[in-house]
Amino acid sequence: MLSLDQPEDRARQRYDPVRPGRLPHRDRHGRRAAPSSRTRRISSSLYGKILRIDVDSGDPYAIPPDNPYINAPDARPEVWAYGLRNPWRFAFDARRATSLSPSQGSSATKWVHHQGSGPDGAARGVNFGWPIYEGFHCFDIPSGMVDENGDCALPPDYKAPIFEYPRGQDGGCVIIGGSVYRGPAIPALQGAYLYSDFCSGVVSAAWLDGDNGWQTLPLADLPGLVSSFGEDGSGELYVMNISEGLIYKMVPA
Repeated sequence: MLSLDQPEDRARQRYDPVRPGRLPHRDRHGRRAAPSSRTRRISSSLYGKILRIDVDSGDPYAIPPDNPYINAPDARPEVWAYGLRNPWRFAFDARRATSLSPSQGSSATKWVHHQGSGPDGAARGVNFGWPIYEGFHCFDIPSGMVDENGDCALPPDYKAPIFEYPRGQDGGCVIIGGSVYRGPAIPALQGAYLYSDFCSGVVSAAWLDGDNGWQTLPLADLPGLVSSFGEDGSGELYVMNISEGLIYKMVPA
């Protein structure tokens, strides 16, 4: 239906249905060094973007009429949002109609974005910042994007991350996105976003604490390499460990 040549061995693809007939496709820009202008522009390619297509119409697919760039003369109409780098993995919280997406920096930082995705179209056309920003920090400043202090100016439609952590913190190397906890077993975690790190194995929670903003707290330190999360029908969460071939269930302490 839709395939792209991968320019680097770190780039992969993933699909998740949001509602019948709509598939957002995240293509992960996995370049090792400073990115080319290919992924900087909305229209340049499908890399580093969230793509939204209608799989119930067209051949092989159709473009939903409310996609943000469908009438832009020099843009790809599949694009829903852009400015990502190696997101793994996305989480959708149906109760709040929001999504969370972690990204891997080129070298120094890992971060997470929180974005409304309800019927109001809050996620349409969002710029998550890469490669101008790596987390909260300037990374690759293009000509004309410098403010009066010599820093990178805010890009159009920019959406800042909710938190970040440096590479190497607690032995971390790659952020592994999890899920929003909605199970009954651990009431204290209701609505918290759980995530981990591939190298450190530390499972942490993030939550919005009113005027204090987003807070994070480590919950568990697992051995081996954490690769993904899973969720059962009750909303309980599981953590995958590929080095030991084990699946851990999150339970009350």
